This record gives sequence, structure tokens and C-alpha cells, in this order.
Amino acid sequence: MRVWTANSLYELDLDRGRIRRVLGQQPPTTRQGADGEWRPFEGISQVRVGDRMLIVWSRQGERARSTLTSAVVEISDG
Repeated sequence: MRVWTANSLYELDLDRGRIRRVLGQQPPTTRQGADGEWRPFEGISQVRVGDRMLIVWSRQGERARSTLTSAVVEISDG
């Protein structure tokens, strides 16, 4: 699944519980890792146009970290 937000393009592999940011207007955050790098996640909010995605990353140590994206503008199966 491809998800375009107001600022970035993401690819989601829901079957394997992983996501990667393909490109963005700003540099990726340290939680997201480098563009193009698949990262495992523990949970993700329902992905809907107009909503922001909440990504809960796989635990690192004792605490799970999260990222809140900009609003989703388009979703495709590609």
C-alpha cells in the first residue's frame, strides 16, 4: 500500500508489519530512519484520507516510540 501525506510518501507492508518512507519534503526523523529503509512497527492507526497516521515503532528498550505524520491525501494499492 502507498500512502501520500501532505509532506511524504510511505509504503506500508501490513502483512509483515513494516513501513518505509520513500521520500519527503523534510529530512526523515531519527525514529523513521533513512528514506527507503523498511522499519518494523508494533501498530498503526487506521489509514484514511484526511487523517494523520500514528505509527508505533517496534520497541527499543523499555519504551515504544511513535511518529505522527501529516494528513493523508491519497492511498493506493501500488
